[in-house]
Amino acid sequence: MKERGAIMKMLVAFLILCLVQATAMAEVYEWVDEKGVVNFTDSLQKVPPKYKGVAREKDLSQQKNITIVTEEAPPALPLQQAPTQKTYGGRDARWWGTTIGALRSDITAIEEGLPAKRQELAKLHRRRVLYHKAVDRVAANKLGNEIEADERKLRELQEKLTTLQTQAAEAGVPQELIFR
Repeated sequence: MKERGAIMKMLVAFLILCLVQATAMAEVYEWVDEKGVVNFTDSLQKVPPKYKGVAREKDLSQQKNITIVTEEAPPALPLQQAPTQKTYGGRDARWWGTTIGALRSDITAIEEGLPAKRQELAKLHRRRVLYHKAVDRVAANKLGNEIEADERKLRELQEKLTTLQTQAAEAGVPQELIFR
């Protein structure tokens, strides 16, 4: 009988764990409103109609330290309105600066990491030619794929940066924010 009780307790614990995991894997949707504010919700029905076309599902399964609250939050108390800032294309100067800065930072990180990876790949190729080990071949292929992925990501980020800089210039964003 004790064994049966222990099994039941383990089964209940397992079911609770499954429920907790299911809520942690809940769908989360994100969209940016006309003021440049990033919004999140757990249901596509809660996305305002004019943003349903641009709302996208976020994959938070690999994120650490994220708690998804699925209950409806109480309405926020009205905050004192900050003095209105000048906007450029519907976004304030801070948004343009941080977004462009983040893209530049990502580009720099990839550009700084690529030379070391290329050097390591060359070393792996030399070892592979000399020793004909399968381990070296596997490592070289893996690193080669990493380098290709980095180069692809680098091109994408550079294209995004160019597009964003063009949009910023068209919106009248000050040059010092666009080309720091």
